[in-house]
Amino acid sequence: LNPDGTQKWNFSTGTQIVSGAGSSASSPVLAADGAVYFASPSGTVFAINPDGTQKWAHSLANQGQSPFLLNSSPALAADGTLYLPAEGQPIPPNSAGPVLLALDPSTGATLWSTPLFSGLASAPTVATDGSIYIGENNALEAFTSGGVQKWKLVGLFPQNAPAIGPDGTIYANEDNSLIAVTPAGALIWSFNPNPGFNDTFQQGN
Repeated sequence: LNPDGTQKWNFSTGTQIVSGAGSSASSPVLAADGAVYFASPSGTVFAINPDGTQKWAHSLANQGQSPFLLNSSPALAADGTLYLPAEGQPIPPNSAGPVLLALDPSTGATLWSTPLFSGLASAPTVATDGSIYIGENNALEAFTSGGVQKWKLVGLFPQNAPAIGPDGTIYANEDNSLIAVTPAGALIWSFNPNPGFNDTFQQGN
């Protein structure tokens, strides 16, 4: 849309871009050069130029197999790399299950993929040092920009993308609580606004 609310352009993907429940599966991400990136649940990532033309469309399906399911928004690193969680068929040599993908912003090609500990729950967040944080159905995980796991906190159920403070502290909602975690993966505090409810986070994990 233009600033006055009139339509600037309309791009047709030719595929479903909302989840079965009718809610958006992937919010668009805007790059510094004006390119727009988003994903469809059926396993295709789209890159759109600022004028509304297609930059590229990259299907994450393996030949003869079902595609990955993309139900979260991508995240952009400072160098333009796209990070996106997916689940479904594997990209070799990883085993089947949820993975974190890194995509080339120029072509959409997969740079690397690394297994995630548990099912997907949130979009990733990228820190200024390139670290990637992602919430899952049973963990909060941290990875380097090369896809190497830094740490994981098991027993967490983050439902949204983590937020990162100016000092690098990671903030995430955890079931009934808000938690703060150091960049090294240590719990700083946990706040439950409804203390009558049981907090599922176990500090020992």
